[in-house]
Amino acid sequence: DETVVPPTPPPTITKLIPTSGPDTGGTLVDVIGTDLTGATAVDFGGTAGTGLTVDPSGGLATVTSPAHTAGPAPVTITTPAGASAAKTFTFEAAGAPTLTGIDPTSGTAAGGTYVILTGTNLAGTTGVDFGGSPATIITTTDTALLVTTPAHAAGTVDVTATDGATTTDPL
Repeated sequence: DETVVPPTPPPTITKLIPTSGPDTGGTLVDVIGTDLTGATAVDFGGTAGTGLTVDPSGGLATVTSPAHTAGPAPVTITTPAGASAAKTFTFEAAGAPTLTGIDPTSGTAAGGTYVILTGTNLAGTTGVDFGGSPATIITTTDTALLVTTPAHAAGTVDVTATDGATTTDPL
């Protein structure tokens, strides 16, 4: 008497929570569905999510969204039985960074002064420039940057921040 084991069906996604996040990635996404056990990857429009965990029930997977071009992206989950049909996750363009304040407003020509820059959309900052010289970024949040100034000749300089795509107006 043989026991026939039915093949494991491919996974299905019934819901993504949330259904959108910033194009910089980093959104924790719950993938709710069926037959998710053994999932090996969650794909966001051609880019793999990170930190995939699957609940033993097989009905929930959690993954962190990758950085991705702004706009809708098909999301699929893959198990040894195959890939699911896609659900849509929308990557929202993070606003362009802006600088609105600087404290202190002066430092030594030798550099090394700790400076707090305030503004908006600063979490993705990849560079801060003091009159053509790069500062060292210590920490970034969405509304503030802590940097140390570079060595620079005495005088007033423009300060800008960039996220790699957009550079702020100078302070």
